[in-house]
Amino acid sequence: MSVFVKYIKEMSAFFKNAGSPGAPLPWDSPPSTPQRGADTPPAALREPCTIPLKMCQVTRKQCPPDTENRYFEVISASRTNSVFLRAKDPAMAQSWYNGIQAGSANLLPQVKEDMKDMQSSLEVKHVGWITEQVSQGPEKPVLAVLTDRDLLLYPSLPDSKESLNNPTKSHPLITTRLVHSGPGKTSPLLESELSFGLRTGTKQGVETHVFRVDSTRDLSTWTHLLVEGCHNAAELVQEVTTACSWNGKECTLGVHIDEGFTLFTEDAGVRKSVLLQQPFERLRMSSDDGVRMIFLDFGGSESEIVSSYSNLTFTVVPRPSSSSSTRSSLLRSSDWV
Repeated sequence: MSVFVKYIKEMSAFFKNAGSPGAPLPWDSPPSTPQRGADTPPAALREPCTIPLKMCQVTRKQCPPDTENRYFEVISASRTNSVFLRAKDPAMAQSWYNGIQAGSANLLPQVKEDMKDMQSSLEVKHVGWITEQVSQGPEKPVLAVLTDRDLLLYPSLPDSKESLNNPTKSHPLITTRLVHSGPGKTSPLLESELSFGLRTGTKQGVETHVFRVDSTRDLSTWTHLLVEGCHNAAELVQEVTTACSWNGKECTLGVHIDEGFTLFTEDAGVRKSVLLQQPFERLRMSSDDGVRMIFLDFGGSESEIVSSYSNLTFTVVPRPSSSSSTRSSLLRSSDWV
């Protein structure tokens, strides 16, 4: 399925002079009253343009100022072709917008199958276009591929195993947490936009990324799948560890799905002695400085500050749960960064 677009030199004359509703429009005829001073369009624009619906992006956010809600843009999956389309009224624009999006969505299973054929070990949960918002410079539309372990970002639809295995950026779900979803409230950057924010732990510290979507359906889908993916990643990994210092001692902090938090020393890769161990139920609050320090408050004199040698790669913030919940369910309801 494709979108086929043919260029009309000037549209108003055709709408004014069109005959009966069933009569064909004279596509190649010049308008009856040419616009004085109108520039002659390049020859390339006069040629028909075909954009495959497979993984194309349909958006209104990158269009020219549109107070009448009649514009939308269609961009090919390869990012090599795009067209701005203007309908005669908002209802027609919305109808075409919805129709093209629906056609593209119907091809999503085929996109997942193609990726599976290129990389059999890749378990793709969702694929879609999102736009990364940055504090400086233009926005960056990216193709996001959510797997069982990572959020992968590409500049265009991968068409080979090599391009699929080389995303522009990769966010491991085990070190990622959703921190915002919905219209922006405090930041001017997010005002009146539908977006979601992620914090991801890296060896350089914690990074924050904000992504914009075009519809509430897209926002709901990404929010649900990201939260679910982070929880499932925790269950797959079971435990994460990082080198740290505590009370002047070099040690390791481990976060286990059943055992909670453990500070221990190692000798040749074997746990030598346990310095501190606390279940998730005892954690009252946690915070970090975004670079090296994390603060874990277990109440009373057991509040501890941990400094990671390899920089802050994760934090864990369990939400309150009922006394009947197991330790495993506590971790599943946690937010990971």
